Amino acid sequence: MTCFWYKEFDLSPICVTTMIENCFNSLNGKVTQRVNFTLKGKEDKLQQIYLNLSINKKRLRWYIGERIYPIYWDANACRAIINNTFTRRQNAANRQVNAIIERTLLKIDEFVHKFDYSEEDDISLNFTVEALRRFLDDDDTYSNPLNYFRNLVDTITQKVNKKTNLNNTISTKKSYNSVLKRLEDFYTAYGYKSDWNFFGEKFEKDFRTYLTTGKRYSFNTVQYTFQVLRIWLNEAYREGYIKNDKFRTFHCTPKTNNDSIYLNFEELDKLFNLDLSATPKLAISRDLFIVGSFTGLRWSDYSKLNAIRSEDTFISVVTKKTKKKVQIPISRYIRTILERYNYELPKAFSTPVTIEHLQKICKMAEIDEEVKTSEIKAGEMIEMVSPKYELCGTHTARRSFCTNFYLLGGDVVTLMATSGHSSQEQFFKYIKVTQEQQANIF
Repeated sequence: MTCFWYKEFDLSPICVTTMIENCFNSLNGKVTQRVNFTLKGKEDKLQQIYLNLSINKKRLRWYIGERIYPIYWDANACRAIINNTFTRRQNAANRQVNAIIERTLLKIDEFVHKFDYSEEDDISLNFTVEALRRFLDDDDTYSNPLNYFRNLVDTITQKVNKKTNLNNTISTKKSYNSVLKRLEDFYTAYGYKSDWNFFGEKFEKDFRTYLTTGKRYSFNTVQYTFQVLRIWLNEAYREGYIKNDKFRTFHCTPKTNNDSIYLNFEELDKLFNLDLSATPKLAISRDLFIVGSFTGLRWSDYSKLNAIRSEDTFISVVTKKTKKKVQIPISRYIRTILERYNYELPKAFSTPVTIEHLQKICKMAEIDEEVKTSEIKAGEMIEMVSPKYELCGTHTARRSFCTNFYLLGGDVVTLMATSGHSSQEQFFKYIKVTQEQQANIF
C-alpha cells in the first residue's frame, strides 16, 4: 500500500513514515530507506524544515521551503502542532506547514511508483538520491528565490570548489549564511516580495543603498555580498530558475586591500622574551603566535600543530584551506617553544579570545607605535589612528612572516612554497613595506 492520504484512513504521521519505509523495502528487496522531517537547529528562532531520507545508505537532506519555531514542532510526529492554545493565525500557518510536508510525502510516493512498474532488472541503478532530488526539485519550491538560496547555502559543503577541487569548507558556509541574512533583512526592511524577475538595476541600487547607507557596512563587505549573490544567481540561471541575466551587470570590483600591520623581528623578539610565567594562558597565545610568525602558516594550521618530534628539522603540514603540503625549517624560536612544551604544543583558545590575548601581550611589550589606517565605509574614506597593539590579530603572524623574510631578500618563489600561497598576486597582498624599504631591497 503506497497511498498516503492518512487522514482518510485515520493514520498517524508515524504510520505514514513506516508505510513509506515498507514501500521502499518492497521493491524487489534491492532498495532500503528511511524518511523523516527535522528542524535545522534547536535555538528559539525560525528553523528550516528538512526532509531526511536515505536510499541504499546514501543520504538526502532536502529543504522543503518552510520554516517554523521549535515551540510549534512535534519532533516525534515530524509535524507542526495544531493546538487550541495557539492563535487562529498560528494554527493556520502550522496547517500550511503540514500541507507542505504531506505534499512532499506524496511526491516521494509518486517517485516510488515510477519503479513499482519498472522493467529494470536492477531497480537500485536508477533509484538513487540524485534522482529523487531532481524529482523533488521539479515542484514549485524554488519559485521563491530565498528558498533556493537557503538550500544552496545548506548544501554548500557538499559541493566542490572549482579553484581547489575540494569540497567547500565550513567557513565558506558561515560566510554565505551572513550574505543570506543580509538579503533576508533587506527584503524585510524594504517590504519587497521575493521574485526571480527582481534581480535587475533597481534591485542592485536599493540593495547597495541598504548595505552602504542603511547598515554602514564596509566597502569590502558590500562587494563580497554582491560577489556571492552573483555566484548564486549564476547557479540559478544555469538550472533555469531565473530567465534573464541582468544580474551579471552587478558591480563586483575586487576588494580593496585594507591597511593591516605586521610585527618586525625586533617586535617579535620583544614578545618572545616577555615574562608571562604569571599568566600561562597569555603565554600559550604568545607562543603559538611566535610559531605562526616563523612558519608563515595560517591560524587554522599553526594553532593545531602536532606530531613534531625532537629529531625533526622541518615541520611538514598539509594546509587545511588548500590541502597543500608545505615544509618549514624549525628556527631557534620554534625549537625553544617546542622544548618548552615537550614537543606537544598546547591547544589554542578560540579566535576572539586569542586576539584579545595578543593585543594585551603586545601592549605589555610596549608595541604601541601609532599607526594610521583607512577604510571605505558607508561610501566614505575613513581615516583612523590607533596604537599598533590594537591592530594585532591571529593573521598578523602570517603577514609578519611574509614581510620580514621578503625584506631580508628572500626569494618569492621559495617563500611562497613555505607559506603555501597559490599565486604571487595573493602573496604580495601580505607584504607590508614602505617605499623606503622597497628602495633598500633594490
